Amino acid sequence: MDTEQVNDNTEMSERADSLADAFAAVGLITVFVLGCIWWISGQ
Repeated sequence: MDTEQVNDNTEMSERADSLADAFAAVGLITVFVLGCIWWISGQ
């Protein structure tokens, strides 16, 4: 097995994981902010 190829695959999956984490964080923050705006506008 080619060691470089294994390292590349590991790097790619780590990059995909951090990308997914980033999207999840942005999504949660967006929902939180929209919820706050909706709650404040309802006051």
